[in-house]
Amino acid sequence: MGNPPDAGTAAGSAGLRALADHLDQEITPLTRETRALSDLASAEVARREDRWAPVAVEVASWCADAAGATDGMAPVTMIKTAEKWLKDATDDIRNERLAPLAEQARAIWGMLRQESNVDLGAIRLSGSATQRHVELDVSVDGTPGSALGVMSQGEINALALSVFLPRATLPGSPFRFLVIDDPVQAMDPAKVDGLARVLESTASGRQVIVFTHDNRLAQAVRQLSIPASILEVTRRPGSTVQLRTCLDPVEQALQDAKALAADDSLPPEVAGRVVPGLCRTAVEAAAIRAAIRAAIIAAIKDVGYLHILEGRRDPVETAPSWPRLDRNGTFTERVARNPELRLESEKRTRRTAGEQL
Repeated sequence: MGNPPDAGTAAGSAGLRALADHLDQEITPLTRETRALSDLASAEVARREDRWAPVAVEVASWCADAAGATDGMAPVTMIKTAEKWLKDATDDIRNERLAPLAEQARAIWGMLRQESNVDLGAIRLSGSATQRHVELDVSVDGTPGSALGVMSQGEINALALSVFLPRATLPGSPFRFLVIDDPVQAMDPAKVDGLARVLESTASGRQVIVFTHDNRLAQAVRQLSIPASILEVTRRPGSTVQLRTCLDPVEQALQDAKALAADDSLPPEVAGRVVPGLCRTAVEAAAIRAAIRAAIIAAIKDVGYLHILEGRRDPVETAPSWPRLDRNGTFTERVARNPELRLESEKRTRRTAGEQL
């Protein structure tokens, strides 16, 4: 299209005529271009309509669903509140069911802890699904804190055993036996005595089988006169397993010495070294036993311990005549079966035993 004349610079009617002639000349191509543009716009609208139509159907369907979802959001808050209540109620019910087990665990820990300064409090189950775990409330010297940071390995083992035994001995359990592998590991002598008492209590309602390489548990069982079958398991050549009754250390050492002395296949120089060693072991075991018994009796004769043996709360100033220590060890068994008395006299027992040896 050409440039139109400037009507402002044209004079009079001549200028207007020139402008009209220009419009007559340019209207046809302008109309043609306008129609072409309109056709292009119509084609683009049609193309976009074809692309939008299926999307519009889906959007309309989504809008209908969204409207329903919006209506359904109204009770969500109430449902979440109810869900939280159910979870809290589940935790409460679970902890109520756990309460008797927690009480038993504290009682067992009381027998095993001996001189430990860690107190066991509440036991709770927390978490859900794969994140469930046990929470233990403990205090160290009366101050709430983390027990694992101050407990020895023996104390940790004792604590784990305290939590495990009540759960493993539930009345509804179909298993009337319990197998424990090396519970004595890392325990000090005082805790071994407590462990023997705990196992005795557990064995009152089911069979208890304990495997251990530590002979301190067997020694504690004998000293406390706990009824038990103590067996020695030996692996022989060819993976042959031999079982034999584990005798008293004195008797065991003497029997081994006799067996070796009677064995003609044993070289004399070997027998000459081993047999006297076994005899010495028997003498040492008998001496230690006698020293411990004497130390216990000495501790009992202390007026501060006498009231414990006689079942009284307060000590008396004068001690009555003491019962005779018969050869069957009846009096010693009374002493040994009193955990409070054994705990009070343990240091004196060790010191006296060491002095007499």
